Amino acid sequence: MTEKVCSECKYVVRDKDFRVCPVCGNDKFLDKYHGFVYIFDYDRSEVAKKLDIKTNGKYALRIRGWVIWSWLKNKREKMNF
Repeated sequence: MTEKVCSECKYVVRDKDFRVCPVCGNDKFLDKYHGFVYIFDYDRSEVAKKLDIKTNGKYALRIRGWVIWSWLKNKREKMNF
């Protein structure tokens, strides 16, 4: 089964018959991603809070070389990278 990643919310979709993302409704998907995180309980998850995830499931961490962790970007800016 093929996995695709929503280009908007980074949710990983495993269904071959998808047309829109079940999380955000976006219709644009990518097939390449690096790393992922499973969110089982977004209400209690610190990772979900940092990534602004409001639905349980599998999410890509990096697509097309773009890291979705905005806090990582802020850290790099503060360290002058």
